[in-house]
Amino acid sequence: MYDRNLTEVLRLTAEMENRAADGEWGVVQELDAVRLVEMGKLSYDEDSDVKDKSEVFSCLLQSNRTITSLARKAKSKLKLEQQQLLRGRQATGSYQQIQGSIR
Repeated sequence: MYDRNLTEVLRLTAEMENRAADGEWGVVQELDAVRLVEMGKLSYDEDSDVKDKSEVFSCLLQSNRTITSLARKAKSKLKLEQQQLLRGRQATGSYQQIQGSIR
């Protein structure tokens, strides 16, 4: 059906999913670049079973959805942390302003 590059594409996809779950987005980006190269090398037998092909691509699609979902969650978390940091800075500024006016 597919050549040996498919095994590498699936391995890289699984590794991307694992690293995304751990929040290692730089590694995910690097793995994705390698995966794109490997996907470009894929070839398949024209007579292979359509069901086999659809199962492989379904697996890749599901992993991509999982990675995308994890990325959205990480982005939301970072946005919340950014907002909290900004509030903290504003509170510190207000406190310092009050302290300055008392002296």
